[in-house]
Amino acid sequence: MKTLLRSLSIVTIALAVVPFGANAELSEDTHITRDDHTRLDIERATFDEFKRFYDAGYPPASVMLQGASLGMSLEDMVYLAVMSDPDRAAEFYTTAVNLMPSLPGWACRTGNVSDRYANYFTTEQLGSPASIRAMADEWFDNARVLAPFPDWKQNQAHVNASVSELASLADASKYWYKPGGDRGSPIFVSLYRDIREIVVGGVDALRAAQQSGRSSVPAVVVYNHSFQRPLSRYGAEASVTEIANEFFDKRIEITAVPAWEAGDFHMQASVADLMALVNTEVNRGVRQDESTIERKISENGGVVTAPLLVTLLRTGTGQVWIDSPATLEVANSMGVSEVPVTLFYQDIDRQPCGAPSACEAQICGAAKAAGGIVQCEADSGQ
Repeated sequence: MKTLLRSLSIVTIALAVVPFGANAELSEDTHITRDDHTRLDIERATFDEFKRFYDAGYPPASVMLQGASLGMSLEDMVYLAVMSDPDRAAEFYTTAVNLMPSLPGWACRTGNVSDRYANYFTTEQLGSPASIRAMADEWFDNARVLAPFPDWKQNQAHVNASVSELASLADASKYWYKPGGDRGSPIFVSLYRDIREIVVGGVDALRAAQQSGRSSVPAVVVYNHSFQRPLSRYGAEASVTEIANEFFDKRIEITAVPAWEAGDFHMQASVADLMALVNTEVNRGVRQDESTIERKISENGGVVTAPLLVTLLRTGTGQVWIDSPATLEVANSMGVSEVPVTLFYQDIDRQPCGAPSACEAQICGAAKAAGGIVQCEADSGQ
């Protein structure tokens, strides 16, 4: 076994900030996100670093190669550059197009630009009190999301939401993860635009807030794209094999858990299903002490408490990796029927830069979305 694949290739990321013109300032938080799969939050320092390079007169090609080393796509680098200096949009566009043949295939994303840099709004624009339903409608109807994105691990949240409204929206039959413990975290509200569904996470915490008489609780809104689904859409008998096949065949994913390192997990999975799905010998890395694992399971009443980390790799016919095959094997030998699992997704099926016309169109769209005026090859149909 190999240990869990945290990263198979440099991750493609995109910048999403409150739109502003040539003289406006960047919003307080820089939220960098990949709209086709993983979402990442990175600090404002990244934007500032790039802006300093551009302001100091560094050649755009050098700055963009630095961006590639950080895992940024060409499209996203152009967006960031034009945000920094819209008057140089044509220069940035031309530089990116010329760099294409020298960069790996992943530098050309496979998504489309139309909603890439979505309009943002603030809670002040919704009035007081801020309604979760109104926020959801902005996403469902207009692809508009709240800004800035809060660092909830530092006790930030989008809003203090009404407990009564959250209770009216909550449905125990709708879920995408199971909390790993009471960490005093906010209530997560997951919005699925393509199916216009609102799923409230942490129902137990919400119930506790009701019982204590609280009128509001911190809430963080999770925005999902068309490839993402709540786990409950698969039904109570969902298997990891079924979920894996959906990803391998259709690129459908379950929304990520808020904090896997704190024990959040997606589901209780069948040990037999996992044994059939995972090649534990291929996945094996450092040999784990099976007697220690067996003792821990026995001490916990015959159950596995720490979630197994399962990575689904969409390449070829698809591969499945697990962080602790020894735990799975011991659980199987002890007759344990289910174990908690947290799912991770990796997709390296990227459009190659050898098909430059589509890539050029994406770069052009990014420059325009950032406020640049640029004449692109894509505009003339060449």
